[in-house]
Amino acid sequence: ISNDKSIDGVKDSIKLEDNVKINNFYNYSVSNGADAKYERNNSNVIEMGLSLPNKDSFLVYKTEVIVLQDTSYAISDISGLPDNLEYEINNYDIGSKICDDKDSNKCNWGALKEFEITIRYKDLGYKEDNINYDINLNVSFNTFYNIKYEDMLSTGLPLEGIKGRNLVIDFKDDVPEALEIVQNDVILINPDNYTYIDGKLVIFEVDNDIIIKKVVLPKDEDNKGDNKEEIIDKPNNEIPKKEISVEDMTLEEKIGQMIIVSASGKGTSLNNNFKKEISSVKPGGIIVFGDNIASYSQLTKYMNDINSLSDIPLIWSIDQEGGRVQRISKLSDMSVTKIPAMYELGKTNDSALAYDVGRVIGEELGVFGFNMDFAPDLDIWSNASNTVIGNRSFGTNADVVTKMGIAVANGLSSTGVIPVYKHFPGHGDTAGGDAGDSHFLLPKITKSIEELENNELKPFENAINNGAKVIMVSHLDVPALTEQEGIPASLSNKLINGYLKDKMGFNGIVITDSLAMKGITNYYTPQEYLVMAINAGVDILLAPDNPTNAVQIIKQAVLDGRIDETLINKSVTKILKLKKEMNKKRYDKSYLGSNEHKNIINRIK
Repeated sequence: ISNDKSIDGVKDSIKLEDNVKINNFYNYSVSNGADAKYERNNSNVIEMGLSLPNKDSFLVYKTEVIVLQDTSYAISDISGLPDNLEYEINNYDIGSKICDDKDSNKCNWGALKEFEITIRYKDLGYKEDNINYDINLNVSFNTFYNIKYEDMLSTGLPLEGIKGRNLVIDFKDDVPEALEIVQNDVILINPDNYTYIDGKLVIFEVDNDIIIKKVVLPKDEDNKGDNKEEIIDKPNNEIPKKEISVEDMTLEEKIGQMIIVSASGKGTSLNNNFKKEISSVKPGGIIVFGDNIASYSQLTKYMNDINSLSDIPLIWSIDQEGGRVQRISKLSDMSVTKIPAMYELGKTNDSALAYDVGRVIGEELGVFGFNMDFAPDLDIWSNASNTVIGNRSFGTNADVVTKMGIAVANGLSSTGVIPVYKHFPGHGDTAGGDAGDSHFLLPKITKSIEELENNELKPFENAINNGAKVIMVSHLDVPALTEQEGIPASLSNKLINGYLKDKMGFNGIVITDSLAMKGITNYYTPQEYLVMAINAGVDILLAPDNPTNAVQIIKQAVLDGRIDETLINKSVTKILKLKKEMNKKRYDKSYLGSNEHKNIINRIK
């Protein structure tokens, strides 16, 4: 290396493809029975094997990063951990410069930065049958861009930022009346490229030097009240839709209305494949997940783009329960209200507070145009080892779950968001671990019908009496209600038509839990479960795999006489009626993380 006088020569000598790389990664310490099995690394990928045998186990790894030349680098992201694990970095902040020595010139040639990464379980992340992990961590490095201000003071404002991330500028009490923001000689557009939040300018995913210019607006009386930002920012969820009846629709169009398509895994913008799928299926609705959510303007545009493809208003659904299930918390540029787990709310036994919490959730969902929330969870946490529900439940007895669950639902309804009561007939008494989780298997409930009626079914009975519009049926084996071993509740004619509808008197919409879950797909083909569900009394099929094929499977079953088309017509009639009751209220983005909402949540002790 001493003979190489250029940076390129140095890079070639030490096998460095870029000006930054992970130089070393090794286990430093373990705690509470944890075990480090192996570590390997290359320029930006860390491979490791580890064991975390109990919920308090953790490991600490030493990490070395080399930076060459005078280019400023930062770690912008570390990804690849399983969903139930988390990391913490000591001696380094994500997004800060790896070499930032302002008092000498050592960064001109580079530096070696050492820091520690601790890996542990998230809250409720521990599962006793899943303690060994093989992990590939991807470390993203990025350089910095410069920020130039024109016609305005820059004192206290950032002069650079890391590429690929949102830039947040806090003007404090000196917010410019109007700005022009230029990147790559292109003027950025509000809200596609930036927005304002509580006096802060947020510019999305900056990737090059930018210029921020103060613009002086003309003092013209005609401009009073002209707030272009609010007009542009407002989610376009009230696109005029034509009135349509079942008689006007083809068989395929009717089947499409019975399907809610999953957006999971399909990105944060409307790509061509998803566009083709929506145009082909003409679904009744979309379910949005955390991986579809990046920022306010992104999510607003994403939903508007999809809305434009549908002649019939869409059901926009999401899981926003609180605790570990709250999808819109993925917004990177907006501070949304963080809702505690419903078990914490249940401990207050305050139904007025529960109503307000439901209203908070609904108002913040209404900012984007979501009109259906897969909440509240009416499962009773009667098995302490049950983890799939756990603290998602309001409590361990029927009275608390009924009182608090219905109150949250009423709060949601007051905002125009349809609550979906789940997971009928009750998922809170299944076993711990994967054996009791319908995401992985078909759990079994062995209680008698009398035991179920005295406990699990009570909250749903009260919800029906309270005017429930939608109930989600789970993938559970409940022989006392299905009168058959091994058939999921979501596919059982005895349970849905015979018990839920006929005996309990529910005349609203029945929706399945996700049809991508292994509690269904491990045991049935799409040709089987789609036909069984509709014949059992299901109105909406949630997230079937390959919805385009699902439409054709159901169509063929109707043509073959295996499904009576009158069942399709009855379901679509109910769905269209529900849609007329949606989209009644709208909320602007000031509701997100508002002080009023935070004060309500702070009442949960």
